[in-house]
Amino acid sequence: MRVPEKQVNATMLVMFLVLLAACRAMTQERFLTPADNQYKATTVPLVWLHTGKHLLVGDQWLFSVDEKKFSPLTRPEEEKVLWALLLSPDNKQILWFDGKKRLIPGGIEGNINDSIVIPSWLSDKHINITTSVNVVFWLNEHVIFVQQFDAEQPAPYACGYFRIDNEQWTRIPDNACLEPSFLHLFKVSALTDDLFMLYSAGEGLHALDLVKFTPLTQTAATQTLLGEITLDALVPVQTQIQTGNTLAVSLNFPCKLASGKTIRCIEAGKQGQAIYEWSVNTGALKPRWTDLPEGSVLSPDEQRFAWVQADGVCIGKPGGGAVVCTQLPVSLSLQ
Repeated sequence: MRVPEKQVNATMLVMFLVLLAACRAMTQERFLTPADNQYKATTVPLVWLHTGKHLLVGDQWLFSVDEKKFSPLTRPEEEKVLWALLLSPDNKQILWFDGKKRLIPGGIEGNINDSIVIPSWLSDKHINITTSVNVVFWLNEHVIFVQQFDAEQPAPYACGYFRIDNEQWTRIPDNACLEPSFLHLFKVSALTDDLFMLYSAGEGLHALDLVKFTPLTQTAATQTLLGEITLDALVPVQTQIQTGNTLAVSLNFPCKLASGKTIRCIEAGKQGQAIYEWSVNTGALKPRWTDLPEGSVLSPDEQRFAWVQADGVCIGKPGGGAVVCTQLPVSLSLQ
């Protein structure tokens, strides 16, 4: 039976529209504007590398901003382990941490080295090591620092460091360990060679301590507190040094500066992100940008933001304008 010409044309039109939609779905770039206000935040964290040309996307991909290309990171083979990724200050090395006592160094693009086991220094104090916690961070590109404590009774601390070049652990005196505002230290970020941000929690509060710290002495503590901020909730925080020796603190919004140095984070209203500027010199804290897409991270040159929206990595300039999104690889896509 011969199909009428009109029906053939209609069928061909439908097929063309389906094909066009498929092609558009396959296209990686799409343009949005902040005014669209259709941001769907995800839990995929982003970290800018110093050059501003690459982003770490979660713990799986390296994204080239110029080429709009994702390259997979070489991960440890044990898939059942929830490996945490720690980027070295020079952005050239990755440290994989199993959250307990194993570390695996590797390159930003390639190799995975042999596993390193963190010593149990708490056993010297006759403390139950089954509840011990290790807080691990890069001191510099050559040294990995570990602070150890008992989760049930955080004080006293024990700490030491591992040198990448000679693969040796060195224990340092307990009074040379970091001293956070609250006993439960859970993260440390290296900002410069001797400037660090300590993240600690206790009594339902979250403290950020900006300190000068020189731990590789064998005598006593060399920590100087430069500033302290208290949050009334545990929220994701990212830190980076900005031009003029100021520190930008990025945290989930809605948060607002209350009395003193306390920031109140209230789970109500519009979801978004705010970046606060914290002066190292004066201790002054003030909002710099507000109402950003949730999870936004500011580029090293402070010229653009990056965030994850629905199924793509999006990049746009402060103050609005065009936003370019690149589709996430299938393993990270939420659709």
